[in-house]
Amino acid sequence: MKNTKVTLFSLAMVAVLAACNNTPKKVYNITLIAPEDTSMVTSNVKQYIDDMRKQEQQYQIEGGDIYKLWDLYDKDGIDIDEGSKKDEDRVYLDTGEVNGKNQTVRNSTPDRSDKNTGVELKFNVAEGHEQENYHVIISQNENFENSTQYDTAENSINVPNLFANTTYYYKVVAGEEESEVGSFTTGNYVRWISARPVYNVRDLGGYMTESGKRVKQGLVYRGGEITNRAWGEHTQTNTPESMKVFYQTMDIGVELDLRGASDIGDGYNDYAFRPEQNRYKQHAIKSYEETFTKTRSEVAPIFELLANADQEHVYFHCYGGADRTGTIGFLLNGLLGVSYSDLVIDFELTSYSSINNEHIRSHIDGNQHQYDRWPKLINQIKTDTTGGYAYDENALLKDNLYNFLNKACSVPEETLNKIRQIMLED
Repeated sequence: MKNTKVTLFSLAMVAVLAACNNTPKKVYNITLIAPEDTSMVTSNVKQYIDDMRKQEQQYQIEGGDIYKLWDLYDKDGIDIDEGSKKDEDRVYLDTGEVNGKNQTVRNSTPDRSDKNTGVELKFNVAEGHEQENYHVIISQNENFENSTQYDTAENSINVPNLFANTTYYYKVVAGEEESEVGSFTTGNYVRWISARPVYNVRDLGGYMTESGKRVKQGLVYRGGEITNRAWGEHTQTNTPESMKVFYQTMDIGVELDLRGASDIGDGYNDYAFRPEQNRYKQHAIKSYEETFTKTRSEVAPIFELLANADQEHVYFHCYGGADRTGTIGFLLNGLLGVSYSDLVIDFELTSYSSINNEHIRSHIDGNQHQYDRWPKLINQIKTDTTGGYAYDENALLKDNLYNFLNKACSVPEETLNKIRQIMLED
């Protein structure tokens, strides 16, 4: 009797399984095509970062071991000098009236890499099920919480300005039709932001730190000025398209201007970013070691603003987003524990931007491409004794920078601790 019950139970299970296997699978009339490239960066920058990271061998800020970027110079796919200095490659276009004023906007050289290439999402639609419009819905959550919708009349769409090193889920909806859910993961490189004609814009976050925590993206951004030089004068370059990126994609609350009067010229405050909220803040500094020898008093208020980036996202810039901006970016990411090689990578990426006119910026190699200010910055951090600060050869860089900012630059410990709290992922 017992064996009979077991046999009947087994037969019943076989029947159930057979029924499940015979259940017809859902037929999708919209089918996704897996994206081919999700690295989000153009190939030469990707190659540059890969090669830089391969060379990482515990380079320290001591002796003559400043990162030897010239070792990469002129290798295939890593020539950052091409087209960067020829005046004829710097095209100026008259855009007519922008924000109520006649403006001239520089159109960056076409071969530069200060843009986000985006991810191309493609899909097929079964014959007879075509629609006039398709809604591509994308989210960092597989339940599509806090999703963003992109509309297209084509069977593909380019989605720009996504976070680096992040998994996204997406689907396509059109009328009563809905695709399956697809996913992709973006590359572990850098989050360029496409906000042309504003140039050299990128997220300061995304880098891994020595603690194993990643710097949060979407809080602090660095880049070129929101006004631009046009034959010696600064003119407003924001367009409705670029402002949409600043307002919506980056959700900038504070514009932190590191430029001085000689850069800004008369009347810049008339063009201030979000002037109705009075969130334009100017703290003019010099670059590299002169940040501390000539404008040290401006460092503390700059870091006070950065400490509230979780409440109001910050966009900080000088003219080109290179030297003054690079100095603050180095101090901030260094404080968070980003490796020295990634700090140099972040600093050096300006060399790929349309603003570049100094070739490789952070080394001296004895040839015509030398740019010797970076070693002076490093030496200042090592030798400065203001406020009782002393560089500790045995300490981590992040701890030396913490003490340097606190003692030599009078940034309160509370501010520094808050920055680490809000800007490091859990």
